[in-house]
Amino acid sequence: TPQPTSSTSQQHPTTTLTSNVCLSYSPLELSETISFDPKEMRRLLDGHHIAERDWLFSLIEKNELFNQVRKGGKVYVMPDVSQPFQQQREMNMKRIKHFFDKGVHKGFYTEAADSGAEAYMRNLALQEVGATEATRRARILTNHLVLHTQAPPSSYSHPTLLSADVCLSYSPPELSETISFDTKEMRRLLDAHHIAERDWLFGLIEGNELFNPVKIGGKVYVMPDLNQPFQQQREMNMKRIKYLFDKGVHMGCYTEIEPTPESYMRNIALQEVLRTYDLALGIQMAVHFFLWGSYIKFVGTKHHEKWLKATESYELQATETVATYDSSTGEFVVNTPCESAQKHMIGLAANIRDGNGKTCPNVRIADCGLKSGLNGIDNGQIWFDNVRIPRENLLNGVADVLPDGRYVAKIKDPREVSLAIAIRYALSRRAFSVTPNGPEALLLDYPSHQRRLLPLLAKTYAMTFAGNWLKVFFTKREPQSYKTVHIFSVAFKAIFSWHSMRTLQECREACGAQGMKAHNRLGLMVAESDGQLTYEGDNNLLILQVSKILLSEFLAAKKHNRPLQVFGLEHMNEPSPIIPPQLSSSILRSSQFQIAALRLRERDLLHRFASEVSLHQLRGETKDQAINLAYHLYKELSKAFTERMVLQLTIEAEEGISAGSIKEDDTFLRYGHLSAENAATVREEVTKLCSELRPHALALVSSFGIPDSFLAPIAFDWVEANSWS
Repeated sequence: TPQPTSSTSQQHPTTTLTSNVCLSYSPLELSETISFDPKEMRRLLDGHHIAERDWLFSLIEKNELFNQVRKGGKVYVMPDVSQPFQQQREMNMKRIKHFFDKGVHKGFYTEAADSGAEAYMRNLALQEVGATEATRRARILTNHLVLHTQAPPSSYSHPTLLSADVCLSYSPPELSETISFDTKEMRRLLDAHHIAERDWLFGLIEGNELFNPVKIGGKVYVMPDLNQPFQQQREMNMKRIKYLFDKGVHMGCYTEIEPTPESYMRNIALQEVLRTYDLALGIQMAVHFFLWGSYIKFVGTKHHEKWLKATESYELQATETVATYDSSTGEFVVNTPCESAQKHMIGLAANIRDGNGKTCPNVRIADCGLKSGLNGIDNGQIWFDNVRIPRENLLNGVADVLPDGRYVAKIKDPREVSLAIAIRYALSRRAFSVTPNGPEALLLDYPSHQRRLLPLLAKTYAMTFAGNWLKVFFTKREPQSYKTVHIFSVAFKAIFSWHSMRTLQECREACGAQGMKAHNRLGLMVAESDGQLTYEGDNNLLILQVSKILLSEFLAAKKHNRPLQVFGLEHMNEPSPIIPPQLSSSILRSSQFQIAALRLRERDLLHRFASEVSLHQLRGETKDQAINLAYHLYKELSKAFTERMVLQLTIEAEEGISAGSIKEDDTFLRYGHLSAENAATVREEVTKLCSELRPHALALVSSFGIPDSFLAPIAFDWVEANSWS
């Protein structure tokens, strides 16, 4: 691995970064003009009991029970969510006692009746101050007390005990749902490759105690123990990684004599399995293999191959970054000139520790601390103080720095798990009767529940087909196709991760309170998947790249009077599609109509985007600023481009599967692509399609090929899982 050495000599001439390029913080009060009285605005917002609110704010700020934390020269109060949940509960009870001792809510029920409204408003104000579990718990206690302020009537009698025949019971959906197609064949279509290798890794995880098998409701599940302190979660992750390496997961990925697309696809398949178990474990191994390892393999040259064997045995950690080049010594000088230049949540690799595990000279590191999710990953920060790295360590497969300093160039997903859990639960959980005195209906028999989940299931299928195409295209790429790889990987990352978060949140809500329980995994997946919206780039910035590339290709073709021949835009060389004035069910279900509608939207938005950017430029704006001013269009254009490609690839993968994009996109109405009447017809047809898809819901989620132990108790016998025993 690259071995940085300490800089002890001052005689080598180097260009160093100066502090005037560094970001610095300036208090907002110095630059922002306040044009009204914030105190008056606060009175308008809070409405009542300002002094009492400030009193309680102060009580919380000044007491160590509320976990005072100093950051950036200021002290903040926040719950310590790194504590085990039992300890968090104990701390909450101590905080509640502190509130009661200090008179919070005192007199609420014992004051004279004529002051009741005032006392009630005071207590509402105090509840609004502390958005913490302690104040929430105190509110629940006081609400319980409210219910008992009136004596029960003299005629009060105990309610009749519920008899057993009205109790809910669990019935496996496999007994009542008809499977109308071969789920193994459907899984082959979805997973697309390396089914046996996936099942092998599923078996490795299921069969080892390191993966925390838990028996709930008569079934065994494997899931990370999130009640562990985050340091212990990290230790367990490293033990799991070592176990997987010992078993040969990813072995030979980069060191076989002639790596093939086949071997790379195998490793992608295994990575998808790891993410099904734990996103944090999957990300940690992906950073090691698919960022560091791939960078060495595909950007490095022959003399860097010595690091690939170490990569496959997980023998290197940390980061590598280059600031300046010293031609007199043939070294890069890496320096962190100020705090804003630190590397945060670092990736890639270089030796920053010596053989004894101590940091190398002139290298400083720190832990990023507790995060809202993914605490099994040991993210850190790093600072370099003029550290020297030999020029030979530069990965120079596509660009290089010559000895004289000259630069030369050479040019499963959480969605599936959550849907499987939520849909299986909806196929066994009953609520309310559709007819008087009739049996309670399954959740998934309600049209509203079908509309919540089944379009997301359809879109997940479509995006899976598109993702499979991109994997194959990537592994067989040639230099001339790099731009295509870039635009589709960027577009898919943004649109797919937005869809993933929407799916996870909808599944969490669709399971009610059960969706909040840790062992049912949905809440955890929401918290841990949230990071995908910003890692490898904020999604809003990524889709800006997509629209910029589309605009550039469109303007270049227009300027040189040549047809568009990239990224599936060839349809723009043909006459514009025409939407029939009246849409029937048969037309809406036609894949020809669906692709024509999405092409029409994409074509129109690209023309609108180009026109608006041009208009802003005519008004004196730079091109970049003009694009920024057209934000509302570039976001919709990127989405239209991506969804058109997803549908196109879905039709190619399995003729007749709809991507389900039209029903939820108001751009069809906003820009006149569909009339209001036709839009209403689309919505009605989607409802019909959901009803027709309902009998196949179990088969469709079973086709994901996820072992039962990787799901959650709520997906199976949730009655037994929550029973007293």
